[in-house]
Amino acid sequence: MGRAMPKSVNERGRSFAALAHRLLMAKGQPPIKDLAEACGMSYANFYARLRGRTVFSADEIRRLFRALPD
Repeated sequence: MGRAMPKSVNERGRSFAALAHRLLMAKGQPPIKDLAEACGMSYANFYARLRGRTVFSADEIRRLFRALPD
């Protein structure tokens, strides 16, 4: 058996976005609109990242984690 190929950046980005979306939708708090604002993004840009249409940057991921309650 050959070695598994590492996931591309886009695949990892989509995987992270899918996980973040599931967690945020299941939890329901804080509201997506508030998280978008805390991350310095419009709702539309933030939601595009959550749906995997655009990849989160490392800085955006850091801001997202800082914005989430403990």
